[in-house]
Amino acid sequence: MMTGLDTSRIFPLVIRLIVPAVIAKLITFLYNIVDRMYVSRMQGSGMDALAALGIVLPITLIIQAFADLVGLGGSPRAGIRLGEGNEKEANRIFNLSFLMLVLSGCVIGIITFFFAEPIVLLFGCPLSALGYATSYLKIYSCGTVFIMLAQGMNPFVLTQGYSFLSMCFVLMGTVLNIVMDPLFIFNFGMGVQGSALATVLAQFLYGWLFLFAEKSVPFPKKRNAFFGGKICQHCIAWNYAICHDDYRVCDTDCV
Repeated sequence: MMTGLDTSRIFPLVIRLIVPAVIAKLITFLYNIVDRMYVSRMQGSGMDALAALGIVLPITLIIQAFADLVGLGGSPRAGIRLGEGNEKEANRIFNLSFLMLVLSGCVIGIITFFFAEPIVLLFGCPLSALGYATSYLKIYSCGTVFIMLAQGMNPFVLTQGYSFLSMCFVLMGTVLNIVMDPLFIFNFGMGVQGSALATVLAQFLYGWLFLFAEKSVPFPKKRNAFFGGKICQHCIAWNYAICHDDYRVCDTDCV
């Protein structure tokens, strides 16, 4: 299931894994850049819409941090089990991580949808941009499960050594977002809502590719889909520091 991680030489292996991962990380930054680039060109309301995206950005980063809490915490444990040859235990960790992402995505999505306006006001949204920020966040919250799956499943693909495959998935999602943004924002006249819808649809494709790719971790099996409190605790504990750093980045963006 892994691509020679146990037999390859260290330095070439590190280069083979790092380069696509860094490129993929740079590509993900295009999501926010593309949204702002198109939204700022909206006639008559570009500045307020751009301000709304600036308010929503740290909120979306917090949502993604919860996905990292599971993905970056569970994937190292799954990688250790794969290195030991215990694929059954690795699959159990994956199944539990998948379940945690789905459940947390549903809970966060529901809370964000019904409390979108108070949340953006809490983050300092001006009244002139309140409508744009609220509508964007509500549509974004409808795709929270897909967004968290895409973010949280990526480390499991990287753990198996398929960094180039992961980069391709990220690239396809970004290209789709770039293509759909102007269509929804200008051609369909959806404005900020179109920007959010394009992002959600791109993340849906992104997550779907991770789950059903031939080389990815097998899709969760019902017989292994159980809740293990100890595994859950370890996954969260392993990645608490990284997730905490993400929250500090969000604090900086808010300021």
